[in-house]
Amino acid sequence: NNRADLIKGIPEFWLQAMKNTDIIGETIQEHDEAILKHLKDIRVKLHDTKPYGYTLEFYFSENEFFTNKVLTKTYELTTEK
Repeated sequence: NNRADLIKGIPEFWLQAMKNTDIIGETIQEHDEAILKHLKDIRVKLHDTKPYGYTLEFYFSENEFFTNKVLTKTYELTTEK
């Protein structure tokens, strides 16, 4: 067993956290909840070179919806001179 296997978190933590956030909670529909119950962690990687921005990494447990363990979304920020 590795350390991650030994640490137990709050069941469905990310689903509940998102549902309790005003802006995000309003967008979660009933059919989203089955997928979000498998969300185990969210991490952010900041880009320190141009184009500046960040990448969100969504870590999921094994599920019947998709085979990827990690889904990512990258945002590039525009800056004015």
